Amino acid sequence: MWPDSRIQQLTQSATAIFARASVRFTLIPSSGYHFCDDYVADFSVGLDPVFQYIPPKENLTDVDIILLTAHGSDVSHVIWHIRRKLAGDKLVGVWLWDNHLQHEPNLQTAYASDFLFPSHKYVSDYLITPTSIPGGHVPHCCTQWQRGQAVECFEQFRELPRSDRLLVNYVDYPFSPRTQLLRALKSQMPEANVLLMAPNERSRYYGKTRAERFKEWMEYKSTLILPVDRDLSQRVFDALLCGQILVVPNIIPDFDEVIPPAIQTELGIIRLQSLQIGAIRQAATQAARVFDEMGSRIVEARHRYVLHNHMMINRIRTMLDSIKAVGTGQTSVIFDGNSTLRDGLHLKGPA
Repeated sequence: MWPDSRIQQLTQSATAIFARASVRFTLIPSSGYHFCDDYVADFSVGLDPVFQYIPPKENLTDVDIILLTAHGSDVSHVIWHIRRKLAGDKLVGVWLWDNHLQHEPNLQTAYASDFLFPSHKYVSDYLITPTSIPGGHVPHCCTQWQRGQAVECFEQFRELPRSDRLLVNYVDYPFSPRTQLLRALKSQMPEANVLLMAPNERSRYYGKTRAERFKEWMEYKSTLILPVDRDLSQRVFDALLCGQILVVPNIIPDFDEVIPPAIQTELGIIRLQSLQIGAIRQAATQAARVFDEMGSRIVEARHRYVLHNHMMINRIRTMLDSIKAVGTGQTSVIFDGNSTLRDGLHLKGPA
């Protein structure tokens, strides 16, 4: 009976929250992950009018929904601290950025959450629990710039000359299978500009101002997407925001769902059939040619596609709308333990 009681608790809390004229929410991003410092401007528009954003540095006593990001570490202790500090029927949603790695700590976080939003759908089934509602797939996005900053930087650097060399700018994680390829590209492929950082020393990129980081992306026509595992990372959106052609291997299961194939064609995205250096070299040459052939109109289209679909405001809207659907009865929560699903809470809609 315990899952049924949990469903009743979560549904009653959500219903009570959305019976109010205004629903106050906050976002508490993980420290040290280079999110923007201030989303007030973005969150003041683009959301359902019922939502009111409260910056996390303000008094959160009357906040109704707390959204957190988690990057692989177990943050259940943070959630329990929030629950003790903020008495009342609050709802806690967690956006897991690294659910493709460190499964055990991510699962501990999941058990402590009310709503759970994995970034990587292809490896999210293990997160199904009898305590938290799976709110749906919420992929990575652009987090380094507010929308206004992105527009301003794009205009500022629009006329920069762009290099034909393939941009390969990465943190060099020794545990990742991509490490060997990155180092091979650096030594064997002059058509690429390989800029690597050690995990504990990222000042080459993050020591720059936000405008300087944007400028680095704008100095190239194309970039190579190499996931740590098979994950769809935020660099996909950073590069497109800056007008680049993506060179993407066919090893990212979530890619076609997040960016449909028809859109990929419109934006000139190139899909790699192989991660052999010869294939990457050919794709780099093709990318420079396609960039020139498609011209400035499609550079602008890539920028605007991300600006309107894959900024932080878009992801926050998805999460809040998912929670609202439960609170307004558009969807219901069920406990499902059939042969095709792990025992756990699920959304079923319409109610």
